[in-house]
Amino acid sequence: MKRFLFIAAFFITFCTHAFASHIFGGELLYTYANDTLKITLTTYGDCSSGTFTKLYNSSPLITIYRGGTYYDKVSLKVEIDTGIEVSPVCPGQLSNTTCHGGTLPGVKKFVYSAKYPFTQRDANWSFVFAGDFQNTSTAGRSGAITNIAGASSSVVYLVATLNNAKGDNSSPNYTSIPTPFYCINVTQQYNQGARDVDGDSLAFNLVPALQAGAPVAYLGSYTYLNPLSADTFSFNSLNGQLFFRPNSIQDGLVVTQVSEYRNGILVGTSMREMTFIVLNNCNNSPSNGDLQNTSGGLASGNIITICQGTPEVSFNINVTDPDGDWVKTIPNGIPATASYTVVNDSTVNPKIYFNWKTDTLPVGIYNFYVTYKDNHCPISSSQTIAYTIRVVPPYSIASTLLYPTECIHDAYVELDINGGIIPATVTIQQAGATLQSFTDSTGIIKDSLKVGNYTVLVSASGGTCPASYNFSITDGGTLPLLNLPPVSYCRYAPSSQLNLGDSSVVHWYDANMTPLSTAPTPSTTTPGNYVWYFTRDYKVCKSNLDSIEVQVHDLPHVQIIDIPSSVCLGDKLYLEATGGSVYQWHTDGNQLFTDKNTNSIYTILMDTATYTVRGTNGYGCYDSASATVSAIGQCCQIACPNAFSPNGDGRNDKYHVVTYGNMQSFELMIFNRWGQLIYLSDDQHASWDGSYHGVPCEVGTYFYMLKAKCLTGHSEQLKGDITLIR
Repeated sequence: MKRFLFIAAFFITFCTHAFASHIFGGELLYTYANDTLKITLTTYGDCSSGTFTKLYNSSPLITIYRGGTYYDKVSLKVEIDTGIEVSPVCPGQLSNTTCHGGTLPGVKKFVYSAKYPFTQRDANWSFVFAGDFQNTSTAGRSGAITNIAGASSSVVYLVATLNNAKGDNSSPNYTSIPTPFYCINVTQQYNQGARDVDGDSLAFNLVPALQAGAPVAYLGSYTYLNPLSADTFSFNSLNGQLFFRPNSIQDGLVVTQVSEYRNGILVGTSMREMTFIVLNNCNNSPSNGDLQNTSGGLASGNIITICQGTPEVSFNINVTDPDGDWVKTIPNGIPATASYTVVNDSTVNPKIYFNWKTDTLPVGIYNFYVTYKDNHCPISSSQTIAYTIRVVPPYSIASTLLYPTECIHDAYVELDINGGIIPATVTIQQAGATLQSFTDSTGIIKDSLKVGNYTVLVSASGGTCPASYNFSITDGGTLPLLNLPPVSYCRYAPSSQLNLGDSSVVHWYDANMTPLSTAPTPSTTTPGNYVWYFTRDYKVCKSNLDSIEVQVHDLPHVQIIDIPSSVCLGDKLYLEATGGSVYQWHTDGNQLFTDKNTNSIYTILMDTATYTVRGTNGYGCYDSASATVSAIGQCCQIACPNAFSPNGDGRNDKYHVVTYGNMQSFELMIFNRWGQLIYLSDDQHASWDGSYHGVPCEVGTYFYMLKAKCLTGHSEQLKGDITLIR
């Protein structure tokens, strides 16, 4: 497995810090070619901590591992002109840095290297600097670091990895040194300006710092992914750009890793370790360069995405400095075939014009860097910003038929859009007319479409990276089963030939699967359930075997019960029917009774009549029954009893007129012996209980008068006496 290569950036403050060592970090790089390995270690020293006498003669020790197993050791030697000053001050103040006994931040750079015959090939080489200078002290980190535990006893541990199994490789070069300090509450950027001489693809990540080969312990809420106390902190894995706005005084350890890929295979890694010192006595804000007028691609911040095959990409960079300082622009990694022009360089507002013919570029990430160095005194700012051209595969569009039309409905189609720039504008057209247009970020579009020819147009914002795709929807699939409900008939009802109600060609079969020449016509003579089978052809689609059921229901057995043998004129007639669930009654005049859902009726007999009831069962089948009442007697008889005994013994307790027949009018009056009216009734069926106003009358003789007229027309007027006995 690949390990990490860390590179430390060093920062000096105006204050005096007590460091465990005057080494703030370094970079361990290698070049491997022609069976020769050159290892280079670069360190940065804090001039305020000493004169670096030993660093001029140090011999750093590098240990080589093969797949995690010890392989060899190499001692590096000091290179010529090592110990040069790289202090970030304006030229007029170089003599006033701590490297010359002054008060301004001072940093010196020391470089060590050695060439080493290296004929072995393997995918898992590791080169480790464990902080051992051999003839000097170890490379301890600053004890002022605020985000890791045990900073004062922490030693820089750097690792580089190599995969030379299939070819030579060299570490990326870092074209920018760390900015020495940052100001609180000021938005900052940092980039190491990594360039690879082999043209490998680079990927950038934040990683943990190492202590004796293991990750260091971070304090509190700090992690290697969130190493600073900041209002904003972001890291771009495409180009390694750090963007942050520190909100407190701090010395934060930040570590990045660069991984090299060749044809998708990891061939090496390297890291940079940085101690970000944030001060509150700064008076300089860094210069910046913003993209403008981007053409040929889609810009997001300083990243321009283009599709492979795009003829060219161009943009301007407008350089500004918040303090109004003049700015010097220093480009690194400009593509050899690109046009890069700077106007008004080393002024307060330089402008950069960039143009690149990109039609032959393969898919990949292409970074170049611009360092913006201002002339602020005494401390100048040097900020490196990455500009990334990301070449992505052009849009590829494919269609998949999820559900066919089955010749009767729309097809369900999935459009898969890969490559290109997300989000994409997608337009679906038919015969040149736009059916729908929308923005998509998923790459998967599902829709229902009719039979026909379609064109899909895809592009990024502003029409960038256009692509088109044509496809057709044709009829296909199996006709779906109809799942027909049963056809219902009543017994003996006329039937018709079975019809499915569509335009398909139907092939019929009987219950024994014998083909029929025509559609069947069900017989309704015998109740039961009958099944026919069929298949259908419609356009290019055929159905599987389907079926239809015919149900023949028996008729209900309806009859009228309790028909009287003889009645009197005006009697109440009660008729009841059975056999159905819903009934309708009719008389001779076809008059429908009001209550048509009951199985019984009441009526007054005034003449001879025939009554008919129609009973219907739950399947809608019905039967009828009739009853004729013709023996209507001319009944009219009246008799008045002459005694009764209201003593509660249940026998002859009430007095009532005996009638046979129905009265047209009726009036019964009863008087006591003094001629007082004590009972009056117009109801032929009413009776007198022998009381007056609820008080029992005395035993004795009472008198009655009766006036009655039957419906037949006969009338009676009767008088007489009644004996009340107790």
